[in-house]
Amino acid sequence: MTLLKLHYTGVEAIVESHLSHPNDGLLFLSLAGSHEAARALLAALLNHKQTTLLRWSDSHNDWAFDQILSLSYCGEDRHRLIVRKLPSGQVHGLLYPPSAAPQGSGEAFTLLLPSNRASEAQARFLRLLDARTALPLSPSWGIALWKTFDRNGWITALAGEGSWIGWEICWEADVLERYIRRAVAAKELPLTHEGYDAHAA
Repeated sequence: MTLLKLHYTGVEAIVESHLSHPNDGLLFLSLAGSHEAARALLAALLNHKQTTLLRWSDSHNDWAFDQILSLSYCGEDRHRLIVRKLPSGQVHGLLYPPSAAPQGSGEAFTLLLPSNRASEAQARFLRLLDARTALPLSPSWGIALWKTFDRNGWITALAGEGSWIGWEICWEADVLERYIRRAVAAKELPLTHEGYDAHAA
């Protein structure tokens, strides 16, 4: 198991998971440490300070630099924070983007799941999409829509480590609407995806 910890101005905490957009900053973080350390690190990230991710090196028997982590900018809507006390007296903190909330608007969201629930990704994707569009979506369309989004470059896998996985979902509403209406008109249930590009509709 890889050991990671986050460092900022002399304060450190163990990192359980971290996920970032390939072309942007940190989107999700799960860490544990003392109350003071966890609060200080999370506050630093929320204030867009640069923190240092360290990785344990067995060959050197010491911590080594891995990368700089700073929070992705989410506009006026700040990242959400969950902090809870563990039985050990330590604190567990979760930092996640507002776009990961169950309800939302717009043509984008973040899908986050524990890695042991990866099989639920397409069903969760469809629920989050349904909450953000007025289009009529069938529960049976999850797999076909996921593949259509992926083929059109509307799904970006988040990079990171740990026990969480995630994707950034961003689509073109008019293109998606044309695709769904064409599929419904053709009575394709569930939606077919082979040989079809939404942009061609």
